Amino acid sequence: MRQLDRQVERASQDIVLSDTCSVMTDDGHDSWVSSDESLSTAPASGQSQSLNCQIGADIDVIRPAAGVAPLAAANGWGLCSFQGIEELQRIAATQIEDWFIPNWLEFGSLAMLCGDPFSGKSSIVAEMIASACKWGKFGPHEIPAANVLLIDLENKESIIVRRLERATEGDLGCLEGQFHKASIPESHLPLDTDTVEGMLLEFKETAIRGKTVLVIDTFRSAFDASELDVDEVKRLLYPLQRVARRHQVAILILHHRPKSGAKYSGGTGIAAALDYLWLWESEPEKRRAVLSLEGTRGDWQEPMGFWLNEAGRNIWTGVTVTQIVGQLESAIVHQIQEQPGISQSEVVQRVQSTWEHDEESPGEKRIREVIKQMSQQCKLVNRGSRNRNELHLADDCTVKNCDC
Repeated sequence: MRQLDRQVERASQDIVLSDTCSVMTDDGHDSWVSSDESLSTAPASGQSQSLNCQIGADIDVIRPAAGVAPLAAANGWGLCSFQGIEELQRIAATQIEDWFIPNWLEFGSLAMLCGDPFSGKSSIVAEMIASACKWGKFGPHEIPAANVLLIDLENKESIIVRRLERATEGDLGCLEGQFHKASIPESHLPLDTDTVEGMLLEFKETAIRGKTVLVIDTFRSAFDASELDVDEVKRLLYPLQRVARRHQVAILILHHRPKSGAKYSGGTGIAAALDYLWLWESEPEKRRAVLSLEGTRGDWQEPMGFWLNEAGRNIWTGVTVTQIVGQLESAIVHQIQEQPGISQSEVVQRVQSTWEHDEESPGEKRIREVIKQMSQQCKLVNRGSRNRNELHLADDCTVKNCDC
């Protein structure tokens, strides 16, 4: 004889499978157990017959309730199963990666593109849309043709059209049948997961070919969830991630960065619910920008550099950001070697004026960022007064008690 000492949750339609059980009574019937009721038999008629037996009473057998499996099947559920490594490998082999942008965005995933206000986030998305509908290439990556659904609650139609005209070089006809913008009545705003899923189902009926990419511009204008409230973010983004997987849709949400320089506005709950986190950083004075993959469930990727041409298109530079940073570091080191104790402003000016590489010299912001990174990596040390900093190479540093 054993004591039944665990509690079980039951609702009118839902059963917590992990905690549902039955007992075998003397008359051979299976009996349901819950935390707030007596044991009751479950005859074939479906009518429960009360037994005068409370939780904790002596019982003979504990086993999974006979009614659980049929009810689970009726609700589309299955009992929990456990997979060894061989079974896990077998299942993994059947899950083919289906990329929209290789290693950056997969169909059936949720991603977010973050950047400063007015930095060009929507413009690089227009390039992505044009790539899906015309060019077939985004940066160095070959991408498949895809349907694109845009939910833009920030920009007027005239602005959207102008960006797409630039990205397609005036060939708006290439978007016909593949690109659509959702027109959403005020009564349906702000959006929630059910509304987004409903729009996707309607859109898929109109799609001509390929799979679907959903772009939402922006997080703040589309949703009512507070980016600082972890619970609200979880209630929004995790279900949205499941919608992406259920319909094999790539969802990309645009979001802002704070003035503090953090990669995105909000708490860590945002990044935790994403499959991919993109960061867009631009240098307006140099007409250059970098798109980097700051968070991924896959492999790290080389950031992509872009420059804004005279026609207003963001064109991939063809030079990796790692190469540019390496060139910058060499130039910075050379200037410090030439004049130990040189100020940061002087380094910026000299690097720009003596730049010898094919591409245009980097902007002040980028040079200062690399100097900061080199300091953090202990490649150089920054010292001096409040009004003037002095840069030294770490190997030549003479600062007393320096940690470099």
